[in-house]
Formats: sequence, C-alpha cells, structure tokens
Amino acid sequence: MEQGKDNFLDKSSLLAIIALGACWLAWDAYMKKKYPNISKPPIVREKETLKEEVLKETKTRITPAVSKERLYKYSGKKMDIVFSSKGLGVKEIKLKEFSDKKGSPIFFKSTEQPLFATQLLQSKETIPFKVKKDRQGYKGVFVTKEIRLVKTITIDEDKFLLKTTLDIKPKKGSLKGVRTVFSQSLPKEDTGNGFVKMLTAYGRDMFKGFVFFEGRKNLFTKEDVEEEQVYPHFSIGALGGKYFGTAFINKSSLLPTMKVKKEERRVKAKVDYTFINKKPITLNYVSFFGPKSLDSLKGLGPEAKKWIDFGFFSWLAHPLLIILKTFYGLVHNWGFAIILLTFFIRLLLLPVNIKSYKSMKIMQTIQPEIKKLRQEHKEDPKKLNLEIMALMKKKKASPFGGCLPLLFQFPVFFALYRVLGESIELYKSPFVLWIQDLSSKDPYFVLPILGGLTLFVQQKITPMNVPPAQARLLTFMPLVFSVFMLNLPSGLTLYIFISSVFGLVQQAFFVKFKQQQ
Repeated sequence: MEQGKDNFLDKSSLLAIIALGACWLAWDAYMKKKYPNISKPPIVREKETLKEEVLKETKTRITPAVSKERLYKYSGKKMDIVFSSKGLGVKEIKLKEFSDKKGSPIFFKSTEQPLFATQLLQSKETIPFKVKKDRQGYKGVFVTKEIRLVKTITIDEDKFLLKTTLDIKPKKGSLKGVRTVFSQSLPKEDTGNGFVKMLTAYGRDMFKGFVFFEGRKNLFTKEDVEEEQVYPHFSIGALGGKYFGTAFINKSSLLPTMKVKKEERRVKAKVDYTFINKKPITLNYVSFFGPKSLDSLKGLGPEAKKWIDFGFFSWLAHPLLIILKTFYGLVHNWGFAIILLTFFIRLLLLPVNIKSYKSMKIMQTIQPEIKKLRQEHKEDPKKLNLEIMALMKKKKASPFGGCLPLLFQFPVFFALYRVLGESIELYKSPFVLWIQDLSSKDPYFVLPILGGLTLFVQQKITPMNVPPAQARLLTFMPLVFSVFMLNLPSGLTLYIFISSVFGLVQQAFFVKFKQQQ
C-alpha cells in the first residue's frame, strides 16, 4: 500500500457500515411487524383489494332484494300472457289462434326464471320490479341508492311481439351490464334408427335455432349446442321447432352477446349487454312468440326469414312459396293451391320435356346403326367413338337429352320438398275427405301408393335405351319411391302424385302423337 493515501476499509469506515446495516435490519423488522403484508408485490395486492371491493359491492350494494313474486295477466284477441314481477318477464304465453297436432293450445312458458326477465350481470337474482299496467302494456320500476331501472313493455298482438325499452341510470358503484334469458323446450326424441329413423324424422317437429351475428347467419340444431356456443355482436337470436318459436331482436346501438346451451330438455339462450361506461343508457329490443311464417317474421327484420330453413335451394323456395300463396288466394284451399302450383311448374318445364322426348326417340331410332358400328370397330375404341359422335351429329341426337328434365326438375323438386314440409301455411290445413292436415302424413297411405303406381305405368310407356339388368333394377324404383313417401307430409305427396299424373298423360300424348306421324 502506498503511503500518504487513505484506506477506504479502515476501522472507522467498517464500524460505520456495520452500524448502517444494523439500523436497516432493525427498521425492516419493525416495518414487517407493523405491516405484515408489506412484502407482497404491490400489483398483486392492488388486484386482490379491487376484487374484494367488487365482491363486497356486489353482495351488499347492488344485489336486488328477494321479494314475493306477483303475476299480471293480460288477455287479448290473439294472445293470453302472464307477466311476472321477477324481472318483468313472461311466465306464460298462449296463442289463441293455434293448437298442436293433438288439439292442445300452443304455449310458451318456463318453469324456472320467467322468459326475458331482466337481471344485473353481477347478480344471480332477477330484479324485483314494481309493476303497473298502462294502456299498451306494462311498466316496471326498480330503484335503489345505486341504480334506477325502468322497464316498459308494449304488446303488439298482430305481429306477436313484445317491444321492450330499458332505461338504466347508475348512481353509485359499478354496473357491468344486464342479462335476459329465454329458452325453448325440445320436442320428443326421434324413435327408431337407421333407415326407419330417416323415413320418420322429416315429419317430426325438430328443434331449429337461428342467430344472425357479425353480418352472417347460423342455423343450429340441439346437437350443436351440447357445449355452450357464444355469438358476439348479434342482432337476431331465435329458438323454436318447425312451426313455432321465440326470438330476441336487438334494436339498440349496443350489440349484445348470446350464449346458447342445451340444458336437460330445453335449449337456453343468455343475452348479455355489457356496459363500457357507467353513464345512463337506454336499451331497446323485441321479443317474438309466434308462428314461423314469412308474414309474421317481416316485423323482425329482413334477415329473420332465414330462420325458416328451406335448405340449399332457399333462393328458389321463397318464390315458390309466394306463388303457392297467390294460388291459395284464388281457391282458398291449400290442397287445390298445391295442384295449381304443380300444373304451373309442369307447364313451365313442358318445352324441356318435349325436347327430351324427341332426343330419346332419335337415340332409340339410331340404336341399330350404333350396334353395327360397335361390331365394325370393336378392335379400335377411338375410331368407334368418332364414328358414333359423327352419327349423332348427323341425326341431331344428344346422349344427354333425356337428362334435361332432371336437371331442371331437381332444384324445383327439392325446393318444393322444403316448402311443403316446412311452411306453417300447411300446418293443420285440410284438403278433402281423409286428408285433414297437409303437414302430416297421409293416414291411409293412399297418395304414396297411387304415386308409386303412376310412376310404374309412366315407366312402362317411356322408351328407354338401357341394358336389361339396369331395366330390371329401374322396375323397382316406383316401389322404393312409394316407401320413401309413406311418412312425408301429405301436401308433398299430393304434389308428387299430381306431378306423376301429369307426366303420365304427357308421355301417353307423346307416344300417340308419334304413332300418328
């Protein structure tokens, strides 16, 4: 060590460092004893404190007090409604103009929380409103030191609607949002399995769910909601069977979220409005309880008609339904309207059928020449194809001419298949004699049997250029088709039968006309 320079670690410096350390340890021990939780990270402590404060506020300040439920009955021309003071929800709705297949009234009801009852997102209890009846509906008020909530329901029977306005004014504390819940009971389970289940399922009342969210539609079944499905920013949510259902239609600028899940024998939908700020807000939405007809769904918005599931050919099904309703306006019987629609479609397709018949006759005429070409060029397939194509071009024949009617009839048939099977217009509508419900199967299977026999006769008088084995197979097709029609709605089997009769008469005329030439 060089002389003349101070040593940093001399005796005095070491004593000062030891004294400073002892003071720090003593101070730390004192602070830990006085504030035992001070050693926890500040961010964790702040989160836990905030969580405890929210829970305390939820339990003690904005949880609605439990009160006795009061019921309010409304009786109108089309609907009987029972409202509940619990959330000013619907305890029960009866549609007076409709009944089920057994003659019982159509009801919408919930055995648990009333349908479309209002509750706060922080609370599990529905809000106990003080309810008053006014000229157009009901008004419920809920006031505490923390919040004022006014719910007004206006009844529109002609459109099967309950128009709801919710005025919310937070005063103190935190308000996350409000929730409303609606549900739909599931129809009876399908019986049987395999082919039998396939034949019987179409005539049953199947669950149909629909939601329009973020600019796109989604149709779902009960199997789709075994696990909870979440649809953000939705405008229309609907649950129902084939002919009736209930729906929620948002009319507010704030878009809610819908969560759908199957619970035992019901499908339940939770609609949540989440608030970004704590300012007063007014929510508007519409509740629908009624038949799934195009007329009744008009008031729900342009997208609501997609709840009626017409399948892939819906673009064709909707015009056909409009034409069918036009014919009904002339004859006032849905059965005769179906017959007129059948003639209308067959007449539209008549030019195609005539062209197809001519093509089939030409193909039948040149069969001997084709057979001769096959013998001459059996060793040279390429040459054979060229010669056959040249012959067809010369005779103006087309091997696909017979398929033209099928190409046009295929989308029409399947569109009508959905229209006549899904439209409530045919629900419990009588035709004549034994057919008293066009939406149910023919009770005596008369139309399926007659349809099969007509197809068999038509097949016998139609010229076919097919191998014998294939011809024998085609002989059984009318029988298979009759079995397929057994459990279809009688309105659909009526269309198939009338269409087959028209085809039989048309084919007989073609054959007779050809013989006279």
